[in-house]
Amino acid sequence: NIYPPDKLENIRPIYFERWQQDFNITSGQPLGQKRLFVTIGFQATFEGKNVKRYLEVYDSGDCKIREK
Repeated sequence: NIYPPDKLENIRPIYFERWQQDFNITSGQPLGQKRLFVTIGFQATFEGKNVKRYLEVYDSGDCKIREK
């Protein structure tokens, strides 16, 4: 579900997490790729309902909003 930002009330962060993941895509690469992820969890009120969403920010600057 997409919630219009102007309809969200009482937005509050619930946690912040940062981690780095190593990926070995193919054998023969010495260390694989390293990616840094930042996740911010938040809650807000939308039409009287409490909603939770997670914003993931990647090292490339791309963002993704997830429900879980």
